[in-house]
Amino acid sequence: MKVTVKVTGGKKVYQSMVKLGESIDTIVNADIEKQMNAAMKELQRPGKPITYPVKWDSERQRRAFFATDGFGAGIPYKRTGRYSKSFRVVKTGKGAKRSYALINTWAKAKYVGGDARAQRQSRIHAGRWPLVADTVRKFAQRLVKSRPQTTSKIRNLIRSLGLGI
Repeated sequence: MKVTVKVTGGKKVYQSMVKLGESIDTIVNADIEKQMNAAMKELQRPGKPITYPVKWDSERQRRAFFATDGFGAGIPYKRTGRYSKSFRVVKTGKGAKRSYALINTWAKAKYVGGDARAQRQSRIHAGRWPLVADTVRKFAQRLVKSRPQTTSKIRNLIRSLGLGI
């Protein structure tokens, strides 16, 4: 026995499937980018003022601060905004291979907001500046919670392409 299936409009179905794949990537990437930018915006807010007595990491750090005139920034230290201004959301790749990274280009940033493992933050900044890792984690969790909205956008896209559901 031989069964033959003839597909009419195959070119249109193929084009719709290609468009669907590209559009799903666009929808998902837009949601990721939105959350990364929101995390960056939150991290760019100035931290709380310093509290006294200062919580030095060590006596050596305290002595070095005063011996170098505030690590070269003067005493009393005046905020420059460099930490906040140095955040960037970096996108690489495209489509399904797109990836995002939230970086801070200032070499000393890890002492203010910690590193990717929520370590290295100086005691001076602890509790006054949010940890970068915790902030990114919070906004990544929002992506998981926004899954129903993303699914709804994809479902509407499928309908608009005439692919059913």
